[in-house]
Amino acid sequence: MPPSAGEPVPVGTRTCRLIFLFPERKQAESVSRYNEARYRQLFEKSMDAVLQTSPAGGILTANLAACALFALTEEQIVQRGRAGMVDTSDPRLAELLQVRSETGSARGEVRMRRGDESLFDAEVSSNTYSDPYGDRLASLKFFPKKPKFSQ
Repeated sequence: MPPSAGEPVPVGTRTCRLIFLFPERKQAESVSRYNEARYRQLFEKSMDAVLQTSPAGGILTANLAACALFALTEEQIVQRGRAGMVDTSDPRLAELLQVRSETGSARGEVRMRRGDESLFDAEVSSNTYSDPYGDRLASLKFFPKKPKFSQ
C-alpha cells in the first residue's frame, strides 16, 4: 500500500515526508469547506431559536437566537440539557417525544424554562436524522407562543 501524504518514509539513510498534490482533492476539500461554512451560517444567523440535540436529551449546540430566547449562554444550555430547558412535568413533552420517536419528526407546544427559571409556552418543531458518522441527532426549533388578547 502506498504511503499517505505527510507520512515519514525511509529513503536511503534519511527519512522524508511525502507531499502529494492532487488538484481534484484540493478542489473537493475547498467545496466541502465552503458548503460547511454556508450551512454553519444558516444555523448561526437564523432568527429562529435552534438546538441540535441527541434524542436521549443531551444538547450539543445552540444558536444565538436560542441563547437570547432562553437568556443563557450556549455553554449553559448545553450543560442544562433537555431536563433543564423543558418543564418535564408538562404532559405535552412526553407526547411530542413519543411522536418524534415513532415518526422521526413532531410539532407541538411545550412549556420551556428560561435562565431565570421562568416558564413560557413555545411552539416546537423537531426532527431526527443521522450525522455522517451514523449517530442519531435531533434538531429543535422554538417559537415563543404569543399570548392571546381578549377584546
